[in-house]
Amino acid sequence: MANMTANQRLTSHIKACEQQMSCVYARTTAEAKQIERRVVAGSLEVVMPGLYARPEYWSELKFRQRYLHRVRALAQKHPDWTFCSYTAAVIYGLSVSHANLTHIHIAAMPAQSTTPGSQVIRHRYAYRTRASQMDIAMTDIDQTITDCLVDASFVEGADHCGLGAP
Repeated sequence: MANMTANQRLTSHIKACEQQMSCVYARTTAEAKQIERRVVAGSLEVVMPGLYARPEYWSELKFRQRYLHRVRALAQKHPDWTFCSYTAAVIYGLSVSHANLTHIHIAAMPAQSTTPGSQVIRHRYAYRTRASQMDIAMTDIDQTITDCLVDASFVEGADHCGLGAP
């Protein structure tokens, strides 16, 4: 791999990300510059700040697949993050409305800051249990379901718990 050009390494990284069902992200400053050149040329598109995909690849993915691609990339980029709420629910394979998948949800300690307007929402936890699935750290299933029910409307929560109208 040492004999590969920077362009070949990035092409290899893009292929590996697609095989892992993940978005592309820059691993170095030099790679970030190469990615930006490809964005300008149209061979990559921004799918979330700092995350990219080939347009022809991205257009073939369904909504939930796109969401999971972003989550996998963020999990690789930030291995210390613990995903929670609706994001963890999607990882567990639970039914989540598209309306609840506009943001990525992560569990943060009370001292960590949140960034207003970000596509990543930090939920403050004094203590969190941690599970792992698909090499992604997330809150355990009980905490995940509780988080979703707390955030959901009564009707939506009742539907997910089997209490809704037949």
